[in-house]
Amino acid sequence: MDFFNPTSWGTMLYDNYLLELPKLLDMCILFAPCNKSITSKMVANVFKYQPQYMEDLVETGLTMESALDSATEQYQVLSLSPPSPSSLLSLLDLSTYSMDISLTLSSLVSVFPPSSSPLHQTGLEVKLAMFYSNVVTPLLSLSHKYQTAGVITDTDHINLISRLNLTRHNLVTTVRDILAQVCLATTLLSGGEGFHLGQIVEEFLTVFTSMLSERTFLIDYNQLYPLREEFLVFEQSGAEIDPTRKHYILDAFNPTQSSSFIGSHTPHITTSMGSGAASGERSKVATNNTVTRSDRGAQGATGGAHGATGGAHGATGGAH
Repeated sequence: MDFFNPTSWGTMLYDNYLLELPKLLDMCILFAPCNKSITSKMVANVFKYQPQYMEDLVETGLTMESALDSATEQYQVLSLSPPSPSSLLSLLDLSTYSMDISLTLSSLVSVFPPSSSPLHQTGLEVKLAMFYSNVVTPLLSLSHKYQTAGVITDTDHINLISRLNLTRHNLVTTVRDILAQVCLATTLLSGGEGFHLGQIVEEFLTVFTSMLSERTFLIDYNQLYPLREEFLVFEQSGAEIDPTRKHYILDAFNPTQSSSFIGSHTPHITTSMGSGAASGERSKVATNNTVTRSDRGAQGATGGAHGATGGAHGATGGAH
């Protein structure tokens, strides 16, 4: 068996299309809830012995962004349609599709944290924040409109709300995991030496500055992962942070800026996020290269979401 070394194994998998990225995504979703440790080792070995898969992740990130753009267009059409049985089907399909995308990405970056780097190269975090604010949260409001019109039953409405809140949770933790791996974990591992901390901080500031218009996402993100604590991680590592840019970002979360959103738009959303995830994660700060995230959402959603994986995974067909 000496001729069949790990490198040959990796080449065989890739050149013969025995294992493609959509299949790897399925593995992350289906097997991680049962045994995340083994799944992580299995996926890591694939990327270790065939680096070409890592390059394909850049294409996957771009394709996922196209899928998010397509879903945004679907929502725009749906928002202009009056509540009816036919438009209800579109609403349910779009909510399932959104959950599938969020669960796919959340599972990938949780099972294989190094995947965060190529996804970050595509600017995926900002796209996810836009999708969160412009599609997922408005879908919650739209669902109430359908309930008021009597188009959707109370039971189906509750299920729809749960699905959308799970999507929100997955999107927030995905962005957190990407930034934690690319910025926070790198800072902690560096110990202030041997790494370009200034460049890392710049990446972090640039991402959040780009997200400032996505207020809905940022407020919920900040509730789960307070940005003041994340800035503290950099400062304790000896990084210099531009105080003007720092306070410009933090000012988005002061009471006078955020209370109107929390109080008037979606208070029930804040409650669900807080009770479902924030209580267990709010006080956590990144302490190693795995950084914090909750697997409860992925575990609870696998049964309902992987039946819809054809949507998001079909979007990755452009990758190998």
